[in-house]
Amino acid sequence: TPGTLYALNLHEEHYLRASKDMRIICVFNPPLSSPEVHLPNGSYQADPDARQFIVNRKKDPMTFAYLNLKGHPRGNYMLDRLIQAGLEPALVIEECSDLATAGRQELEKQLQKIAAETPLPRSLPEILAGRNVRCVETANHNDAQSEELLTALCPDLIVLGDTRIIRNKNILRIPELGIVNVHPGYLPTVRGNNPYLWSIVHDLPQGVTVHFIDEGVDSGPIIARQRLYLQPRATYPQLLAAINRLCGELLLEALCFLKAGGVQSLAQGNFENPGKKVFRLCPPEIKSAAIQKLESGEYRFEEV
Repeated sequence: TPGTLYALNLHEEHYLRASKDMRIICVFNPPLSSPEVHLPNGSYQADPDARQFIVNRKKDPMTFAYLNLKGHPRGNYMLDRLIQAGLEPALVIEECSDLATAGRQELEKQLQKIAAETPLPRSLPEILAGRNVRCVETANHNDAQSEELLTALCPDLIVLGDTRIIRNKNILRIPELGIVNVHPGYLPTVRGNNPYLWSIVHDLPQGVTVHFIDEGVDSGPIIARQRLYLQPRATYPQLLAAINRLCGELLLEALCFLKAGGVQSLAQGNFENPGKKVFRLCPPEIKSAAIQKLESGEYRFEEV
């Protein structure tokens, strides 16, 4: 009935805790008819201007394409997590570029330092072994080849692993439900590149956000977000590994919500402390200072 909360495959207490801590956007089927929902841990006021996304249940399973920089560990981990949970993409497009190579090598270098305690994410061939998933390589996720592939598939949804900003407006218009991005930072507070480093520099919280993309930079409506709490004197590789895990878990939950029938996303202006600055790639000297600050225990952040 209208207003009934569906917790999907999550335990009820897990879902209610998530709705409080992560600001998960509640899922309703049929769509919400009342502007307010009362939960045991408080009430959630629906945003009247939020865009409502409804999955056509006749298209089951939900069709989606997955875009990732070639071999990027975080993107591979997220895809692996989805497939293990039964959410298999119809198409994987890997971008082979200098950007992909640099991103892969940098993250692999850090994760190798803690490989004994945290196994490295599996490679794409390992993830897709024995599965009938089409995988195509392209030079740029915004190019004509990517557009043609996605147009031919016409997926309900496009999911971005770790890749560049999608600027191609034709691609933006393809999926009925939109394009979902996983930002390794706590939106709307920390937008742009290397949010985990800039969070350290400016004493801002760590976290992960799943959001629909628009034509801006990390500015689209938020589906879910979650804070990441670190142990004192956590190392930089440990931080990166924790972000990878959280990206995988939060993306999985968001896609489950979408597949279930509807998600009401919130415009970033509805949140406190909306990000007014888009951070650029962190320069080496600032990166070194941020890592030193983290590992020395000097990193502190205010509650948001």
